Amino acid sequence: MLNKVSQEISMTRGNIPQQMIAFAVPVFLGQLFQQLYNTVDSLIVGNLLGSNALAAVSSSGNLIFLLVGFFNGMAMGASVVISQEFGDIF
Repeated sequence: MLNKVSQEISMTRGNIPQQMIAFAVPVFLGQLFQQLYNTVDSLIVGNLLGSNALAAVSSSGNLIFLLVGFFNGMAMGASVVISQEFGDIF
């Protein structure tokens, strides 16, 4: 909901489930594109470079997915703390 006075979005008023879904869509899309990247990478490497290269890409793909998810979660958690601090200032 757009606050007319400060032009900021308030996620504490209005339709909460709709706002939560709108907040989660970019996170979901980021994870989807990461998974699609791993899939396409496996297809290309498997078809062009052989089974040993495919095994290397497949085994490291899950680790990269884990790291991206971890740092994404850390960034979201940091944004909560930073938002709370800015909320106290203003």
